[in-house]
Amino acid sequence: MRAPLKLKAPLGKAERHSVRRLAARANIDLLRNALKELRGAIKSAQKQGNPMQIGARLDRVYHRKVAEQAQLFPVLHEFESGYRCHVAAWMEDHYKTRNWWSGVLEAAQGLAGYSAFKGINGRSVSFGIYDSINALLRGIDGPNFERGKVQKASSGIHLLQLSTLSDLERLTFEHWTDISKSLRSTLSDGSPLTEAVFKGMFKRVREARNDCYHHNEVAKRLEIVSNAEQLLALIGTHLESAVDLVNMSAVKPIQFNIESDNTLEPHFQNSEHDVVMSFQGMDVPIRGPQQARSTGDAVAKALCALNADQRAMLLSLAVVSKDKSPPREKTPI
Repeated sequence: MRAPLKLKAPLGKAERHSVRRLAARANIDLLRNALKELRGAIKSAQKQGNPMQIGARLDRVYHRKVAEQAQLFPVLHEFESGYRCHVAAWMEDHYKTRNWWSGVLEAAQGLAGYSAFKGINGRSVSFGIYDSINALLRGIDGPNFERGKVQKASSGIHLLQLSTLSDLERLTFEHWTDISKSLRSTLSDGSPLTEAVFKGMFKRVREARNDCYHHNEVAKRLEIVSNAEQLLALIGTHLESAVDLVNMSAVKPIQFNIESDNTLEPHFQNSEHDVVMSFQGMDVPIRGPQQARSTGDAVAKALCALNADQRAMLLSLAVVSKDKSPPREKTPI
């Protein structure tokens, strides 16, 4: 059990209340790392004699970390979906059958196991390949095949969509000698693709995917994105283009129906902003109010409300806050 992390800074009653409010609903891993980061900023501010609104800072650092995790989702989605599809198509082509797993399933359900296995569509395979498919099937159906999901799989992609990423990884690794021929032979920098390099990158991205999907902070995010980019390039997918398409998409804003009861921290309260947008082909800009928690939040909400055609025609966007309160501290975090 890890020792509790201390901020090493005096907290007033309001600050303690703010920190406790966040801690009551926060992910413990992200909160701990946010506190570590904040502790360094507090130490620097103390040396300079600058006061710091610790509650507000902690809120910003913590939620920035949540946003960083969210930023990884399309990257990990492209990686996982891309490799599930690639391996599924390759398996069907390699073994010349849609249900390449059926022989393994039949042998694994019997007492003899591998000794009774006659290969896949007349093709003999190693015990490692047999065992990787067996583990994948049991991962989907349970140790005794009690769930019945495998029997309902109509294709390789349907089957692999049900599997864990670690089982997909092992299936790919066991087929390396043959499946590597379906990949580009060099990385983007021209260096040769080796088995060790591929396995290392795949393992790092898979572990990052698991951390992200379990809401734990992903360390070395830039390295993970770079690894995913290289892996996807091997199967002909340009990651930046795919992520750009996600970011450019006009998504209907999520609707929330419960009004604030003023229990939020003061730095999170909504205020009214004037939004002015100019569009190609329109002589008069469109002006309207936008409730938002900051000027940046107002910009994001204004863009979110535009459809794809409106985004393509947008020339400029200006936001003016009507909030007359004094400016917030400027020290970045």
